[in-house]
Amino acid sequence: MGGFRMRMQTGSVCSFLLGLAGWAVGMIFTTVARAGVPPERAPLNEAFLQYAEKLDGGGDRGLSQAGYYLGYIPAPVDFSDLQQRDTQSGGGASLPKVYDLRSRKRLTPVRDQGDCGSCWAFASFASLESWLLRPSSPERWNFSEEDLNHGHGFDPIDCDGGNYLMAAAYLSRWAGPVRERDVPYPYLDSATPGVRVVKHVQKVVFHPNRASVTDNEAIKLAIRNRGAVFCSFEFDDEYYNSNTHGYWFNGKSAGNHAVALVGWDDRFPRRGFNPVGGAYPEGDGAFIVRNSWGRDWGEGGYFYISYYDASLANFVSFVGARPTTILTRVYDYDPLGWVRSVGWGNETAWFANIFQASTTASLIKGVSFYTRQPNCPYVIYLYRDVKAGKPRSGVLVSKVKGTMPTAGYHTVRLSPAASVTPGKRFSAVVKLTTPDYGFPVAVEEPIVGYSSAAKAAEGQSFMSQDGKVWWDVTTWDGYQSTNVCLKAFGASK
Repeated sequence: MGGFRMRMQTGSVCSFLLGLAGWAVGMIFTTVARAGVPPERAPLNEAFLQYAEKLDGGGDRGLSQAGYYLGYIPAPVDFSDLQQRDTQSGGGASLPKVYDLRSRKRLTPVRDQGDCGSCWAFASFASLESWLLRPSSPERWNFSEEDLNHGHGFDPIDCDGGNYLMAAAYLSRWAGPVRERDVPYPYLDSATPGVRVVKHVQKVVFHPNRASVTDNEAIKLAIRNRGAVFCSFEFDDEYYNSNTHGYWFNGKSAGNHAVALVGWDDRFPRRGFNPVGGAYPEGDGAFIVRNSWGRDWGEGGYFYISYYDASLANFVSFVGARPTTILTRVYDYDPLGWVRSVGWGNETAWFANIFQASTTASLIKGVSFYTRQPNCPYVIYLYRDVKAGKPRSGVLVSKVKGTMPTAGYHTVRLSPAASVTPGKRFSAVVKLTTPDYGFPVAVEEPIVGYSSAAKAAEGQSFMSQDGKVWWDVTTWDGYQSTNVCLKAFGASK
């Protein structure tokens, strides 16, 4: 009997130990579940890393050998593999051999960036102003490059350079554009308060990179259908032919200058470019380019860049500028916009922001976000009267779904518009799929030397793998200053 009792006691001890181990494992899994598995960050753009390495003090404006200022700096988000086709530019079967926005009166006058690394600001507004001159309802504007150059909010100081994502952030938070006459060039030493923003930009298109130096149809279509296109390239005076105004850089580079592509000429002769190592480009053809070095440079401020220039990259159209009376309030936590991409390695992820509604009765009429790929399926949900920390609680008041055909920044109008309770919380929730890309969510976060001012607070931004279990982004290690790039736009009833 004693032996039997001993076996029972031993079994009880074993059961107890197994139960204790199970409890411990359960506690571990419970702790992991509560904390969540944080997403991974996409690798930084290699060109940005190279730029960061050579930063010394105030920045890197860059000068050409002839003394002209440059100013393009690479963005941290890597778009090097963005080569899917833009499905909204239309067919290219009827593209002419020569196309020039100058002859179609779709360009504003050439301007001069002077002794300032602000080419990126001039290229951005060249694109936006050209889009507004669209034939259906032309509007002529002169936007202030200085206000963008001075008020972008990023680490580089005035005239120390920038890029298209910095311009997109400035425009999407409604910091601009403002009129040139209100904040005139050349650059200032202090801000100009109380200047009226005259347009709300609701869309910025990031066009696919060229698969090869002769893969130019998508860029031509963008010029024809959307106006001047922002792009970057490597400028070096020795590759410029001042007689023909032809330019051909025979090599790859991250780029140091931003300009606007305004047309093309398939017949521009390859011998119109300077030979490199005794050789000319393999074929004829060039884009027509608007520079920002004044009318005394080049062909009245313009030049021709060979199709075979492999440094041409970062093709962007600033479009969708609307009257400021349509949407009258912006809710956001990401004034610096898209700095990094995150995800769990899957094409689909969920992200959300919880906002406090204004104290006056209002409607939420739009939601904006970024997409890294073309042809991205999305679903937008808007909830009112949500509980703190629970983005999908409360009452669902709007649901919109679709497929975003282009990469870039997008504003989706809610139909119907959603009524939110004054002074109460509401949430914008997005389910987004980025084909063949495992980092679907664009986030703002601090990067030393670029976006140090980024900050976040608990209770603002949330992410989920399935739309059911949500985590506050700031509760993850290393994400304490991170917010998702997601805005909501309101208007008075």
